[in-house]
Formats: sequence, C-alpha cells, structure tokens
Amino acid sequence: MAAFYSFLSRYAGFVFLSSAVALAVVPGAVQAQRAATGYVVTAAGDTIRGVVSQKAAEARAQQVRLTPANGPTTTYAAAELRSYSATRQDLLLSKSVGPKAQFVKPLVLGYASLYTGVNPAGDLRFYLQAPDSTGLQELTPGQVQLQLHRTLGGCPSLHFGDDEAMRRYPHTARGLTRAVLEYNSCRRPGQPSRQPRVTSGWRASYGLKAGPNVTGLFFSYYQGLYYSQIFDDFHLKSTRPGLGFQAGPYANIAFRNHASVQVELQYSIVRASSPVRGVYTGTTLYTATEEGTYRLTQLYLPVLARYTFGTGQCRPFINVGPSFAAGLSHSTVLTYRRSDRPGTETLPVYLPGSSTLGIAAGLGLVWARSTGALLALEARHDEGIIGFGTSLYTRVRTVRLDLSLGF
Repeated sequence: MAAFYSFLSRYAGFVFLSSAVALAVVPGAVQAQRAATGYVVTAAGDTIRGVVSQKAAEARAQQVRLTPANGPTTTYAAAELRSYSATRQDLLLSKSVGPKAQFVKPLVLGYASLYTGVNPAGDLRFYLQAPDSTGLQELTPGQVQLQLHRTLGGCPSLHFGDDEAMRRYPHTARGLTRAVLEYNSCRRPGQPSRQPRVTSGWRASYGLKAGPNVTGLFFSYYQGLYYSQIFDDFHLKSTRPGLGFQAGPYANIAFRNHASVQVELQYSIVRASSPVRGVYTGTTLYTATEEGTYRLTQLYLPVLARYTFGTGQCRPFINVGPSFAAGLSHSTVLTYRRSDRPGTETLPVYLPGSSTLGIAAGLGLVWARSTGALLALEARHDEGIIGFGTSLYTRVRTVRLDLSLGF
C-alpha cells in the first residue's frame, strides 16, 4: 500500500501539470464556430448571446446573468429584459406581477393565459393573465378556485369552487392548464389557444474523454502468482503500481435539479509489476531473481450518478456508481533470471480472468464556455475485483485522471 501511494505521489505532479497545460491549450484548438449557449432579449429588443446562468438567490431576486463570448458578465433584472433562454431550456418572459416584473414561463397563450415561475419568496407559483389584461395575477394555494371564479367568468359550463371543479382543476400545471384551455374554448371557440413547447425534464450531451491511470493489484491470501508447478513458492500480496491510460466516448443525461447520469465506454490499459526479488536456490552455485509484469486490456464501462454544483462557467461535480471492465486480453508474465545462464526465461502468471466488477467515485470541474467544446477535468478512484465471488480473487485499484470534451 505504501509503495502504491509513493508511486502515485511521484507521478501526480506530472499528471496534473500535463492536464493543466491541456486545459490551457485545447480551447484554442477546438474553437468551433458554434452558437452561444443562450441569449437574452433586452427591453429595447436587442438579442445578446452568451452563457446564461441563474443561482437560487438570483431567481428569487428576478435576476439573470449573461457572459458573452468576449465580454464581462452582466446581471440583468427582469424589468430590463423581454425574455431569456439558456441552452436547451424553455423561454422565460418578463411580465408584470403587481408593481414588479418577474420571469415566468408560458403554459397557455390565448384569450386568457397561464404562466409559471418562481416568486420573490423562492416558491414555484402559477400566474393567470385575464383577458384584455397585460399584468399577471399570482394564484395563491387555497384560494385558487375563488380566483378562477372571479377572473374566468362568463362561461356557464364552468362552475369553479364546487367539488367537481376542485377535482377537475387542481392547483397543478395540468389542472390549471385544463381550466384555462376549457375557458378559452368556451369564450372564444374560434380563437385557438397555444401551448408553447415545453422541453423535457432531461437533456443529453455527448463527448470524448481520455487520460492516464495508475493501477495496483492486491491478491487474496498470497495466492496471486501461482505461475507454474516448478516455482510454486512465489507468492505475492500486492504489486507495484504501473502507469496506463484510457480513452473513449461518453453520454451524459442531465436533469433540471443538477443531477445527471453518465455512461462511458473506454478502451483502457492498466499496468502493474511485482518487485524484483531473489529466489531461494538451495545449495546450488547459482543465484536467481524473478519479476512479474501485468498488462490488462479492457473495455471499461462505468454507469455513474453525478451531481453538478452551481450554474456558472466553472462548476464542480461529484459522481459515484458501479463499474464493469470486460477483459479483452491480458499479458501477465514472470521474468526469471539465473546467474549461470545468459538471457531470461519468461513464464505465464496465473490470474483468475481479466474482467473486473467494482465501484467508482470521482470529483472534477466543468468549464462551460460560451463557444467551442465543453471542457471537464476529473479525478476518479476505481475499486474492482477480478474473479468476483471466488476465493482466488484479485483486487484492482485504479486512480484515473481524465480530460473530456463535450459537444
């Protein structure tokens, strides 16, 4: 164990330095002329594109931040904008609610309209726009039926406030949408209502990732290197770590609450070695040494639950989940040297397979740029087992560092 972390500390500086250089260089190399990730429409009607973000406190204060591709971040109040939209998210409009402007999302547009949004207290609310009115009325829980009765009158088929109306038009997006649609159909049958397309609660992104890894093997009850019947006294508890790499595509399915699921498929090579040690040769006149080397080639498939913090350009994240690595091949050999013979003898080393089953956990940082690829740097710890469920198992401990480009 001490040797593992000694090796890791020896290479950590190189690994992190090379990744930092990559983060600095890659942006210039991937400057694709891609559209900015969001936009705002000012009160004057100008459209400005860039990275749109909004923290919880800013949502309560009815503010939104915009970082253009080549300019400083600007915070806009709802009164300064007509609308805004972030990447793959719904369009939010600036509307008057009483004396102040608020950001709201339209659910129904027509003779009467329905919106939803976060009020200054931070609560998600629904807002009703009466016919021939420019302002919105917040629908208060517990008083919704009374407010509907007062605002959406003149339709004999609708009886807001009775048991049937309370069941049919509850204080939910579906219930209130139904109430406004039926009211509009009753009062203006020739004027169709419009329901703006609402994006789904998830969005998918894809990308490529690659980086180095450091791996050590840990064997069960010293059985690890039964490599032949001739040298069956060679038992090893653990190996020295080795430097490998992995690379491949990934898919990330993100939800609106900062949670996401990430699936990866990487071509991975992990390496390790056993220390050179002397072999007991009895009363013979020669001496002997032996050294084991291990190289596993795998298809690495982790399925990770991920949580990303914040909405700014630099966003830390953590992830955890099961991992499986399908063995493609393994080259595990023992090099045996005798002082009375030239050259070496190579013998196969026994391992109970080359596929691993385990768990992975990591943390990293996403750089959400306004143009070009989405960059992320992640450090991950993997614990896997070869020969899972058997007595001759081998633990595989891997520390990975990946740089990823998302599109």
